[in-house]
Amino acid sequence: MKDGSGRADGGGELDLVLVERRAAASWARGRTRRVRVSYGCHCGTLAGAEAVAVLNVQEHPEQAEELLSGALNRSTCPACGADHLLRMPVTVHDPVKHRVVLCAGEGDRHRALDLLIQYLEGLRDQPGDSVPAYALQPEIAFGRTAWREHLEAPPRAALHAEQAAMQVRSRELDERSRALEQRQAALAASQRDIETARAAIESQRRIVGDRSAGLDARETELARREVVLAEQRHHLEEAERRLRQEQQKLQADREEIEVLRSAIEDREAVLRRREEDLAEAEERLDRRETSVPGAPLKASAAGAAPAPAPGAAAARDSAPAAGGRPMPAVSSLEDLLPALLESQDEAGASGEGAGAVVERGIEPDTEVSRRSAREVAEARAVSEAAVPSRGGAPAPPPAPPAAGVVPPAGAGPVPPPAVPVAPAPSPPAEEPVLEVRDSDLLPEAGVVEVDASELGEVEEESEPGVGPDTSPRIAAAATPRVPEHLREWLSGELPTHALRMDDGVRLYRRRGVGRPLVGRTGLGLACRLFVHEEVPWFEVAAVAGAERAVEWIESWLVHFELVEDAAVVRALGERFEARLIEVDGSGRVVWDALVEAPLAPNAVRIRQAGGRRDARRKGDRGAALAAARAEAGAWLEREGLPAFDAPAPATAGETQRALVELTPWTTPEAEERLLVERSVPAEAVDGYRRRTLAAAVEVGLWLPADLVERAVRDGLAPDAARLTARLVEGFYRLCGKRHDLSREAVARNWLYLARDAERHGLLLEPPRRAWVHALLRSAGLGEGIATATGGPETAQGDMDLLLRWLAVPEGRAAALRELQRGRLAERVPDLAVALDALDALDLLDVLLELRGSEDLLADLLMAGLEARGRPLRLASAVGLGRLGLRRAIVPLVHLLLRADSADWRFVGAAIASYGAPGVRALEPMLADPRGKEDRLAWTLAGFQGAAARRHVQGLTESGEILTAAIARRAGELRGDVEAFRASLETDDGVRDARAFVRLVPRVLAEEEPGEVRRVLVAIRSQGGMDI
Repeated sequence: MKDGSGRADGGGELDLVLVERRAAASWARGRTRRVRVSYGCHCGTLAGAEAVAVLNVQEHPEQAEELLSGALNRSTCPACGADHLLRMPVTVHDPVKHRVVLCAGEGDRHRALDLLIQYLEGLRDQPGDSVPAYALQPEIAFGRTAWREHLEAPPRAALHAEQAAMQVRSRELDERSRALEQRQAALAASQRDIETARAAIESQRRIVGDRSAGLDARETELARREVVLAEQRHHLEEAERRLRQEQQKLQADREEIEVLRSAIEDREAVLRRREEDLAEAEERLDRRETSVPGAPLKASAAGAAPAPAPGAAAARDSAPAAGGRPMPAVSSLEDLLPALLESQDEAGASGEGAGAVVERGIEPDTEVSRRSAREVAEARAVSEAAVPSRGGAPAPPPAPPAAGVVPPAGAGPVPPPAVPVAPAPSPPAEEPVLEVRDSDLLPEAGVVEVDASELGEVEEESEPGVGPDTSPRIAAAATPRVPEHLREWLSGELPTHALRMDDGVRLYRRRGVGRPLVGRTGLGLACRLFVHEEVPWFEVAAVAGAERAVEWIESWLVHFELVEDAAVVRALGERFEARLIEVDGSGRVVWDALVEAPLAPNAVRIRQAGGRRDARRKGDRGAALAAARAEAGAWLEREGLPAFDAPAPATAGETQRALVELTPWTTPEAEERLLVERSVPAEAVDGYRRRTLAAAVEVGLWLPADLVERAVRDGLAPDAARLTARLVEGFYRLCGKRHDLSREAVARNWLYLARDAERHGLLLEPPRRAWVHALLRSAGLGEGIATATGGPETAQGDMDLLLRWLAVPEGRAAALRELQRGRLAERVPDLAVALDALDALDLLDVLLELRGSEDLLADLLMAGLEARGRPLRLASAVGLGRLGLRRAIVPLVHLLLRADSADWRFVGAAIASYGAPGVRALEPMLADPRGKEDRLAWTLAGFQGAAARRHVQGLTESGEILTAAIARRAGELRGDVEAFRASLETDDGVRDARAFVRLVPRVLAEEEPGEVRRVLVAIRSQGGMDI
């Protein structure tokens, strides 16, 4: 019976065998007896056949061998030609050995009492003399292995003789035991004392062992905490250093703010005084104009302003002032203000020189001072033209405009000077002279430049009938002011400029140069050491994009020794942050953005690397920058580098590949290239190394010496010896799990770990050492290893280690025997994991040994559907389809939808062997095929039973559109299904997956084990099987 269910459903299973109950159990003098039975085929046919119910092994010894091999009671369906095994109890009679054995299947253990009752009821009607005594004591055996053990046991007569001899010996032993009781009584007290002492010793040993393990764990935790504490202390010191720097900078900013506030207050006071003085000077000037007896000469009606006579200004400057004091001679407007001050000092307390007006707080060497002096000079010229001299002579005409003073627009040619008319002398009013004290003058820090755009033009004023005013006017500025710190750069040809300011590093670029920055997203920074003509430069680049696809946009070059450039390098070493700024030709900002990157450690390393070179050479910045920009960021390519931003490896295979990629970049020289020349962030390199090494230690992959040193520095272990112990234990655990390492990789990793363990004085336990040595010898790596280290017998009782022995061909059979003596049925998932690592032929060897335990085999095949390796996955699908387990239908359907493109047809053929139940399991998937419509249609086309075909035909009329379409598609694929089945039945000599699938049914019960083993040996001799 299949699966022990005892039910027949739609003719698709052979779960019910209709047998004549009494005929099967009747004695009939113990001769071989056949009965007529009926069974249902999966094609829907109810067929009949003859089956052996009672087997006399002396009359038909060949049938006994057929019973043990599974060839007895087989029948072929007359309708579809399917081969069926009639699973029914067989009563085996051995008259020579005086034994009757009821042989039942593994799934009939729960029916043991029913089978015994049926057998005894069959003997009820037999004559008493026809039934021997031993026939009343039948034995019950379940499974072929138990059948063979019962039938090959010695005869019962010999057993009775042995039992009698054992009774005699038992009486002798009783007498001896009574004699020994006295001795045992004498030794009892001492034995109790010994046991007590032994228990105490064991207790102390356990306590010591626990304390030792606790101390080791504490030492490991303490070492880890020390490493973490050192890192935290380093981070704290760095934070304190930065805090002190920020506090110092904040204090400096506060002091500067106070100075500026004081300067602003002083400036406001001085400006107020200047406004008062200017207002007073204007008032005095107005009074002087009104006190002049004669008005200034006007132009004629033509509107032309009179021009002063040549040398008039010189005559005026050389003429003595009132009171006989000569006016100091000046050569330019810039010298006018000091001259006025000198004239005022000479006037002193006498009150002379009342017209000298001094503006406070104006520095002579600044632009504002020059403008103020020019305005005062112009006003002075106008006033002197209007006021006559103290001697009664008329004042000379105003001097010509100084440099920078333009006549008003629209003015005609300058006419010749008119002869002034001498007015009547009138004494001018005496006005007080304003004294300027030193405290009224602004300090140099308080001088503020005024943009030319803030100065306006003087409006034109004219009186009716009078020509335009020809007084000097200040010209308006034509262009905005260029910032002082950009003036030198903008006057040159360099496209970029780096500068350290109070708010950080600024990276300037001319507008319209190179690739555009405006509108970019994901902007970042990169840096490297760039050497041009043996001169080292610190290159900063603006980039855009992700880690593996970085686009270079622009470069800035900074020298290591120049004062302003060195400040940039130091600032980036503290915090790699800069403001990207685009300016136009006048220095006006048209675009800016604040960008940062985790490259401060890289900047420090670049600065150190530049210091090892001849950084004092100046070099040609323009040529170096052109060469750097010509490379267009080729040094940012990440081709050939590990993915430093990748997460931790998830499997042992990924970890092994990550170690291979990491190893070349762990040397100091390689790390220097990454940080100094390729702009890989130091924290990314450290994080990638730590993640990879932690994953390697977790799974126990061997590490070379330099990586061991790195792992110890990263705190993964206190020292190299304990790290090796962790690797050995981790890899031992990995070998008991499902992993993606090849058999050769496992053996080689054990070879390296064993060598390191021996070098550090770490001894493996003898059972584990025997397994490791056997594994290395099987992989051809056992040179120098003793051959007498033991086999699977050294691991008796250790199920985990016995399962690992299955990977060693020399010890596989012995390990299986030891496993079958234990509770192997409870370790089916672990057994599936161990078999998942075997190749195709080794897997078939194990399945051949396990086929006698049908329940164990069924559970193993169910677990094998989740296998990573292709051999176990294929064998499980094909084997479950051959056994017809009902509980395997749904897992097979899920495997059909996720299987590889090369395997899904084998899974579909296995599902098709279930008949109508298989169609019902597929039906829910048809409404949501998830892109697997062809697979589902192909599987539907593979069903052969009448009931299954009717079910598939009914699906073509389903209300679900997809279901109906897939069912109709199945009719078109029947030819492809038949061609696939024909290819499975034809042996073309190719040792591929089809050949493997053909072998699976032969291994699982169709042929005698010896013949199957010969076939497997022949395939191995031909080079094995590659699937």
